[in-house]
Amino acid sequence: MVTNTWSAAGSSSWSVAASWSLGHVPAAGEDVVFDGTSVQNCARDGNTAILTSVTVAAAYTGTINFTANTNENYDGAVTIAGGTITCAVDWSFAATNFTMTGGVINN
Repeated sequence: MVTNTWSAAGSSSWSVAASWSLGHVPAAGEDVVFDGTSVQNCARDGNTAILTSVTVAAAYTGTINFTANTNENYDGAVTIAGGTITCAVDWSFAATNFTMTGGVINN
């Protein structure tokens, strides 16, 4: 399991490599985590590789704003326990498992 954690120093975009703990945009097979390491907002700008999972932990209080039409596919789970997800555009995803115990999804 390879985890790539959102670590932006300021509001940033998903596509900015420096905003991630591994120094690159999430790649196929990685687990993406928003865990409070950074609570900065994330502009989700475009499609990404097929990720293993995405976790938005309760400690993440920022907003993930989908700014481009995306169709997401995850080999594993999508877990949302914190933060806000805003979908200003068409957003769809397929995941093996979806769990939401907190956070907010706005459309």
